[in-house]
Amino acid sequence: MTDTNRKTITEHKYIDAIRLIKGTVRETIVALQAIGAQGWVEMDYDSSDGEVTFTMTRLETDEEYDDRIKAQAHWSQKEVEHRYQAYLKLKEEFGND
Repeated sequence: MTDTNRKTITEHKYIDAIRLIKGTVRETIVALQAIGAQGWVEMDYDSSDGEVTFTMTRLETDEEYDDRIKAQAHWSQKEVEHRYQAYLKLKEEFGND
């Protein structure tokens, strides 16, 4: 994967805190380490609903990059077509002078 023009993607994973608390401290630590090993690096607890939010930041994948570039090219072409149609209307209205 080439890092050129890659966007940073921020993902969130929401887990009910009760699912993280295991029978022992060791089991809870192991569960959290497994989440960390998957790339989730930040953690925030929301006491209002009991959810823990895990956050991961990564570069977009090759597939995500290709899709984004294709979408940009598509919309860029649409903009050119739109501007050309506007030009033709103005040309018709004001002539070639």
